[in-house]
Order: sequence, then C-alpha cells, then structure tokens
Amino acid sequence: MAETEYYASLQKDYRPVQMLAWFVVLLVAGAGIFAGLNTMYGATIGRIRELATLQTIAMPPCDAAESVQEAPFLRRRLACLRRSSHLCC
Repeated sequence: MAETEYYASLQKDYRPVQMLAWFVVLLVAGAGIFAGLNTMYGATIGRIRELATLQTIAMPPCDAAESVQEAPFLRRRLACLRRSSHLCC
C-alpha cells in the first residue's frame, strides 16, 4: 500500500469522527450563545422598574437599556479602584 493510499483510506475512515467533532463544536457554541442571551435577559428583566423610571423621565428606550447594562460594570470598576487605593495607603 502506497503512502497516498494509506492517508486516503485514513481520511475516509476519519470522516464520521470529524463530523461528530464539528457537531459538538456547534452544539457548545449554540449553548454559549443561549447562555449569554439568557444572562442579558435576566439582567434586563430584573431591573424593569429602573427601565420604566428612565423612560418616564423621557430617556429613549435604547439609551435606557444601555445605561442599565453599563451600571454593573461601572460598579465593579469603582469597587476595584477603591480596593486598590486602600492597598496603596
């Protein structure tokens, strides 16, 4: 058996394994996307009153949603800055 024939037969036998691997990759990627969407949905639904208040004071809906999503990030950054300043003192 020549080397090229050997690798051709190996590739033919490997095809089902390769398809299964791609299926698992797509499944994990899809699960990651749905997990991210669920997290964003939970963060928004949990703060529905804050969104309603921001819309009541005439903030556009997109800007209100963006400010609600940025607030936890800004709080974490401020906490890190406070912690690091206490370490320096």
